[in-house]
Amino acid sequence: MEREFALRGERSVDLATLGSGGLQTRSQSPVRPGPIGGNRPYQPPTEESPRVPQQFQIIGVLNKLYILMENADGLVLVDQHAAHERILFEKLRRRMEEQGVPSQKLLISQTFELPPRDADWIEQNMSILQKMGIGIESFGPNTFKIDSLPGFLNLTDGAQFMRKVIDDLKSTTDRSSALRLGEDMIATTVCRHAVKANDPLRYLEVEKLIQDLLECDLPYCCPHGRPTMIQISNTELEKKFGRKA
Repeated sequence: MEREFALRGERSVDLATLGSGGLQTRSQSPVRPGPIGGNRPYQPPTEESPRVPQQFQIIGVLNKLYILMENADGLVLVDQHAAHERILFEKLRRRMEEQGVPSQKLLISQTFELPPRDADWIEQNMSILQKMGIGIESFGPNTFKIDSLPGFLNLTDGAQFMRKVIDDLKSTTDRSSALRLGEDMIATTVCRHAVKANDPLRYLEVEKLIQDLLECDLPYCCPHGRPTMIQISNTELEKKFGRKA
């Protein structure tokens, strides 16, 4: 029996719904998607579908986790979770660099007091903190008010978060340090929002995932350093099957 990316009734992940809060999931429609793998030949992209480079041919998905592709050198396996982490990471990092981190207004503003030295540090670095999506302002001597936090983080204690930010950043105030902290925050959160193992992807969603991955600046590893894809060469396969010494 030919395999399908997502069977009817299964949970499906829509790669097009990325927003400040990450991916949304929805139920698969009653219409069954086309099968993949088995004897079904790869179908070239239509005008409506993503454009995967011609040197790669998607041939299936293994264990609802590893996307299988063929290229001139052999077999390529792509970890769909690690790949989506890389895609989300670069999108959010680019947004942070160009526009600042999207912020989410708190229902109730929070106030907190700091030692004078830490309070001085915040006063001197308001612009950096705002670039990171932290809405903070002075609220009296050594006291501050937070009314928004980075939108992609699931936070409830703004004061505790701010103390961690201060501990991470107060040793230096250059832009690279602020950017690195922002990258760390993004890397932590995209792991939660990326597609997981056993999340069935539809045919076009797999194509979109591969296309977006190959357009990344660093497509070969996730933000944590794990590989997103591995190559098994034709030579390795021939040796495994005893076709070449």
